[in-house]
Amino acid sequence: MRDSSKREKIFIGIGLLLIALGIILNEWLLVALLSPDGAIESSTRITIWLFNFSMILTGLSLIKYSNRIHAKLFREGGISLIMILAIGILLRIIVYIFLGPHNNDNHFGVVEFVAANGAFPTPDLFGQAYQPPLYYFIAAPLAMLGSPKIVQLLSLVFSIANLGLLYHLIKTTKLLGNMGARRHVLVLAGLLPQFVIFSNFVSNDSLAFLFGSFIFIQAFRYIDQPRRSNLLILALALGVALLVKGTFLAFLPVLIALVVVIQFRQKADLKHHLVALGMFASIALALGSYKYIENTVNYGKPFVGRDEMGHEWVALQQGTYQGLKSIVDVNVIKLARHPSLSEYTKHSLPLLLYGTFWYSHIPESNFQATRRYPLSLLPGAIYLLGVVPTLLIVLGAGTCLWRNKWPLESFKSPDTVFRLRLREAVVVLISLSILAVVVIWGLKHDAWGFFQGRMLFPAFFAIAIFLGIGYEVVCRWRPALGKLLNGLLFLTYALLSCYFIIEVGNHLV
Repeated sequence: MRDSSKREKIFIGIGLLLIALGIILNEWLLVALLSPDGAIESSTRITIWLFNFSMILTGLSLIKYSNRIHAKLFREGGISLIMILAIGILLRIIVYIFLGPHNNDNHFGVVEFVAANGAFPTPDLFGQAYQPPLYYFIAAPLAMLGSPKIVQLLSLVFSIANLGLLYHLIKTTKLLGNMGARRHVLVLAGLLPQFVIFSNFVSNDSLAFLFGSFIFIQAFRYIDQPRRSNLLILALALGVALLVKGTFLAFLPVLIALVVVIQFRQKADLKHHLVALGMFASIALALGSYKYIENTVNYGKPFVGRDEMGHEWVALQQGTYQGLKSIVDVNVIKLARHPSLSEYTKHSLPLLLYGTFWYSHIPESNFQATRRYPLSLLPGAIYLLGVVPTLLIVLGAGTCLWRNKWPLESFKSPDTVFRLRLREAVVVLISLSILAVVVIWGLKHDAWGFFQGRMLFPAFFAIAIFLGIGYEVVCRWRPALGKLLNGLLFLTYALLSCYFIIEVGNHLV
């Protein structure tokens, strides 16, 4: 009872902190800090007031319902996971305040066009118009209210919602056996700079990351309860996701295979096989094929690249691939010496993916303080320490592959083992499929801008879960190494935290 009371007081304390933030970070203080001439747009004023109102309302809710929240969240324990989630949410709110709404892609231009014309532009008008349209139609009403900062608020909502889904997945997944691994996985989701930042831009990435996590949740539900209703929701989720980003084409063959395997496991007859498969494929493709049908009508083929639209930057980046050395060059020391994109790193596909996973190797935001010496030593240290969790991710993926080396044996296993192996197979195959799509699409254009770690983030749960599995494997193999791993991982998290402290602090000075 005493522990329960203490935990309820934690929520009351968080509520009071949020109320204080809502009061302290008011219009007058922020204008004094961020606007030298004291001028402020009406849209920015609205954004500040919305932020203050949401902070105060959330704080009051936490105080009033602290006992109910405690009963709900701590029914299965895990105070540390709750605290990591809260820190991750707070970090996203802080990043939203100081992060510029735009990255290197003109997503806001497409949103503005949709808001003004009620129609989606063609790729020859806007580079990002080659993307599926759903995000832009959702964001368009906010663009009518004013500045990009208001539209960026939508990405903040998607980012927090996605972290909530990842929290649910990580807390409940049967793929991990101990709480320590779950903590490390959730910390990665909460603190990884590129994941946080690209979730907060005006961009369809924020919605794509959210749908990626939801598809994993629904796929696992279908594995546990292979009912027609769960299959329908999975098909709808994939179809809508295809309207958000073409990357979800990588999910399609894996989920079709999942439906086939489950139907065989249930010993369904041919009619039920065809009905289930036909329902899934027809719903997903009917919903998600809009952009590809439009491309076929307008350009004679379903997939249209930016080089075919005459985008000059693609031609300027070509020559990235230089044969076998572009595949085998994994010299992370190059990244430590040259944290930002340079001739030393832009011809290595592994270094491009690694560099844009752990840090903004390609400059794309107003967070630029760590690009200048001596602060540029920080990303170099992140790259070097990032080798440890990266090796754990590779070990986790390899472990999942090894456990599923005999698919027929797994198929004949008891239900509990079969479902566990099937989850592992789904996670591995989706991550490999999306990696293959990114590499193939990048090689097609031969431009370094396509080899970015964020392209893999719709399958972020898979990447994070590999970290947890790799961590568990090492701890079981050599328990003494567990303490060393914890130390190295916590040092990595400390460096990631320092990145945000420096970049946000740079905007306060």
